[in-house]
Amino acid sequence: MVLPACRKENKPTPKEDDAMEVLTTSYTVPSTEGTLEIPVSANVPLSVTVAQDAQDWLFYVATKAMVDSRLVIGFRANPLAKDRSGKLTIKGNQLATEVTITQAAGAATLELGETSRRVNPRGETISVAFTANDDVRVSPSASWIQVKDVVNGAQQLQIAINDTGAPREAEVEFTAATDASVKAVLVLKQNAANVDPNAINILALGNDAVTASMNYLPKILTEMGYTTINLANLYIGNSDLAKHVENVGKAENVYKLKVYQNGVEATIDTCAVDLLSNVEWDYVVLQQTAAKAADPTSYAVLKDLVDSVRTYCPFSPIAFASGWAPKATPEAYEEIIDAVTTIVMANKEITKIIPVGTTIENMRTSFMGDNMTGTDNVNLSANIGRPLAAYTWAKALTGKSIDALTYVPDDLTDDGKSNKYQFEPYYLPAMLEAVNNAVASPNKVTATTTYAPTVSAVDMQLLKAGMASLGMPESMLANYIEMPVVMIPDAFYNSGGSFAGTVAAAASSNLCTGFTGSKGTTQNNFMATPIFSHDQLPVGTLIVLLDNTLQYRPEGWVTLTTVNDGKNGHPSRPGNVTTPVVTVTDAWWGSFKYRALNISKRDGSRMTQSDWTKALKSIAIFIPKTALGDGLEDYLNGNWNW
Repeated sequence: MVLPACRKENKPTPKEDDAMEVLTTSYTVPSTEGTLEIPVSANVPLSVTVAQDAQDWLFYVATKAMVDSRLVIGFRANPLAKDRSGKLTIKGNQLATEVTITQAAGAATLELGETSRRVNPRGETISVAFTANDDVRVSPSASWIQVKDVVNGAQQLQIAINDTGAPREAEVEFTAATDASVKAVLVLKQNAANVDPNAINILALGNDAVTASMNYLPKILTEMGYTTINLANLYIGNSDLAKHVENVGKAENVYKLKVYQNGVEATIDTCAVDLLSNVEWDYVVLQQTAAKAADPTSYAVLKDLVDSVRTYCPFSPIAFASGWAPKATPEAYEEIIDAVTTIVMANKEITKIIPVGTTIENMRTSFMGDNMTGTDNVNLSANIGRPLAAYTWAKALTGKSIDALTYVPDDLTDDGKSNKYQFEPYYLPAMLEAVNNAVASPNKVTATTTYAPTVSAVDMQLLKAGMASLGMPESMLANYIEMPVVMIPDAFYNSGGSFAGTVAAAASSNLCTGFTGSKGTTQNNFMATPIFSHDQLPVGTLIVLLDNTLQYRPEGWVTLTTVNDGKNGHPSRPGNVTTPVVTVTDAWWGSFKYRALNISKRDGSRMTQSDWTKALKSIAIFIPKTALGDGLEDYLNGNWNW
């Protein structure tokens, strides 16, 4: 029998209890960085844990010796101007002791990110960034600055509107709470806000073409009720957006400045910085030059220009005046609109579009046709195009109605002859319709339906006197309607000569064509009406001539197709007429199917601007109402198709 082996019982070896003693559990260290040795007696290995909220400045370094250990604790410099405390735990196998370490405050520090700032004249809330190791007290020196909360480490200040009428400035003092000698000062400067509804300030960063349009703005704005008008155009001849980017920040006087202030005009050499920095503008207007308005690549620098303007003029709203298509280039208008909608309007700093280009296109649908530009076919004409631009600026920038305007440029010179129309008061309804439609729908063409001139501004007293001299009672005028007749300066017909072949081309647009070359000087002696058919001048029509220095030749054609004799089938050219009132009869028409009036001076000299104006006011055509029949109502609404 085998007996089982005896099992040996495994019993644990008796273990010595933990022994650990930390003599001091509270320490104070200086504000500078350094180390602290904490003496500890222990019979087991030790570990050190720093509390999470103190780990940014307290850390365990090492243990010196195994018996009667000295734990080395490191600490970083105190960036605060107040004491701070942190805890750490010393632990053996079973025992743990908590130690508190207090660090003395550091020296107070305070720094602002800026020492001065311009603030919005109309008031705003601003954030002032600062760094400090202490609580900060904020003390404004003026009541128009109110202290608000600290948000994301920046002090909020509420700035009131400056309605005092003058610039002002004040200090805001930042002071450390524990040391009043530690401080920083911010100077706030605020221009006067334009709170006068009858005051307006406009600055254009433009070119000489902008100046030409702005010439008319003072009188337009005056008629709209503004009594304080400050307009300025900073320009370099033919400058585009890129040219402004290059020059706007220069301190040299690289710009011409044309300024208008309450009736006083002046032109000086200057830099852009002063004007942008020292005046609070209702609008700063930018514009691309006409030659590049349809080139989308030329707008690539727009953001740079806007950023430059904002550097010196942080608060004034920025507007952009759209360009116009050159003559006979309708595709250019679409390219301009595409650039404005995709590039200009995408810049959030630009808050207003002045749709000059759309106004021009709207007017091109009117009786004036494609006659908005000057002799170069690019820049706006002085007599029609530029005033149209000025009306558009006034409407777009003010938002006010322009329907009651009566202002007509009164300073046009011979430069105004660069297209076929001289500005007259009775053109205004059509022109203002084009402007209103452009501002309402800036990205599309709207047809201009108003026909102008609707009246000739003829002197009715002279007309009645002329009729009386021929035995015509003035009461008969009640039976007539005045035909709106467009008269074109520097143009004439020759129905009995070799130039008659040009009439067919002219008839297609209902406007006569002037001549160049050998006839270029001769045409300056004339102005002309459109070509009229027999239906347009029915029997009974009155042709009125009230000025005894003028005459007209009633040119006539049998056909508008050139025939072999070069005289449109009729060899006899009518003579000049000086009779005050002529009644159209069957004999007056004779064999002619078409007639037109050449107007000239009786002495044969050149017609001047004043002569053209005189002709418009003294030559008129009156049509019997009975001849209009069912078309009378349409005619009265300006819709009769000539």
